[in-house]
Amino acid sequence: MTREIIPIDDYLQEFGEDAIYTNPSAKQSKIKIVWGEGSANVPLGETASVNTGLVATCKTTDVDDVDNTCRLEYSDVNYYIINFEADGDGFTVLFLSASPLSG
Repeated sequence: MTREIIPIDDYLQEFGEDAIYTNPSAKQSKIKIVWGEGSANVPLGETASVNTGLVATCKTTDVDDVDNTCRLEYSDVNYYIINFEADGDGFTVLFLSASPLSG
């Protein structure tokens, strides 16, 4: 069985939703995201960690400057990007939280 490869832009155009990404310099840009669920261990100081259930997958080139000071706004709700992981194939998963990291 042959699997069809869908280009990233086509996939996001078909399945993605609009969101506003705020980069470390506070510059905002409109990107396409696909919602999902996942978890990430995020170090807080020496030992603590936090898990999140909400993730957004987006095009890596849309967030190539991402760090944990960045934000994502969707439907008038601001989310903190507490972790992120590029898959090496053009997508990055943003692990989101309603509260900022502290510690």
